[in-house]
Amino acid sequence: MMGRIAVVLLFCMLAAPASVRAAEAANLPESDAAYLAPASKSPDRAFLYSALLPGAGQLYADADRGFLYLAAEAALLTGYAITRRSAQQMRDDYYNLVRAGVTFDGPGSTDSWNEEDFEHATDFNTWDNIYVNDGGTPIERVGAYSWRDLSEASPDSQLRKAALEKRLESNGRFRDARALLGALLFNHLISAVDARFAARSDSFSAGVRLDGSPSLTFRASF
Repeated sequence: MMGRIAVVLLFCMLAAPASVRAAEAANLPESDAAYLAPASKSPDRAFLYSALLPGAGQLYADADRGFLYLAAEAALLTGYAITRRSAQQMRDDYYNLVRAGVTFDGPGSTDSWNEEDFEHATDFNTWDNIYVNDGGTPIERVGAYSWRDLSEASPDSQLRKAALEKRLESNGRFRDARALLGALLFNHLISAVDARFAARSDSFSAGVRLDGSPSLTFRASF
């Protein structure tokens, strides 16, 4: 909802200068309106537009490369959403592996576990490697757990190793999501700075009315 509001506000800001320009032209005689000099573009406004939506400032300044920033924004947003959703699913999968793989000696449940508890469960085969209070008994919140497949013949849990592998995959995917988020912020920054230069370039445009002859216009752009 907030995204839609931001787009509508941005559209209104982009359309406002054009409306003012049209009103100015409407108040001039036809012969004068034809030679109305192009309006200069505000670098500050261009910077703000692209800071909010990469590419918008360039389009405001009549620089077609704004479409490239818009495309990059769409691609990065899509990639970030997909990657983060995948990371969350992987995290839930390894949580479920832990829930299914551990058993408790006496009362206990993973319902009260936090993220750190699930991580520790994938690092150690039993609770007594870390969760011990001053009296040498398990912390009540965590309970006396161990992995189901532990035995004298198999002192290291394969279920734990499978959960650990899934956890590491999840952590890697979350890192990928953070990298994409950083790229999104970088796209906003670079686009805003570039839009400012584009608007300054556009400000070199000038219309010169010569009596009885067309206006001469020079436009510098890059």
